[in-house]
Amino acid sequence: MAEQTRLFKEGDAIVHPSHGAGRITGIKSWEVGGVERQYYSIELISDHGTLMIPVDQAEETGLRRATIDPSDLYKILNEEPNELDSDHRKRQSELAERIRSGDAILVTEALRDLAWREQIDSLTERDQKLKAEAEQLVIGELALQPDLDLDSAAEELHQQLQKAIEAHLRREDEKA
Repeated sequence: MAEQTRLFKEGDAIVHPSHGAGRITGIKSWEVGGVERQYYSIELISDHGTLMIPVDQAEETGLRRATIDPSDLYKILNEEPNELDSDHRKRQSELAERIRSGDAILVTEALRDLAWREQIDSLTERDQKLKAEAEQLVIGELALQPDLDLDSAAEELHQQLQKAIEAHLRREDEKA
């Protein structure tokens, strides 16, 4: 079988838009239906096991390198939150699209916007689930840093989010 073009190599930190962050632990060949295919073996950091993604479908599944710097995520948290639609269906559809994109910037923006809405209003049950999903994706992205594990990444994110909310509250008070 001809060698497939590989986007990733063993040890690469990656993010899957639905399953979250992990590391490529190897590239395995399996015969399925008489056709030999190569698969990325990905150890998910959230203890959800191993994910196998066909090498030739990596791009279309949204698999990407985890390359965003944590300081960039913290800057996004500190930016002015977007006002979310008051119609819960429109709001949740838009947020779900941002979160499911797997794009670290869009996911972090969704988290920031939901955290701010929670501060000034209440979140519906679906909003809370979307916020939790966004949080887990951002925590996973942060936990890929060499000096962070899942628990310390979660703690760091919550501290940064709280600081961002407090800063935004101060800005709102100054406007008033």
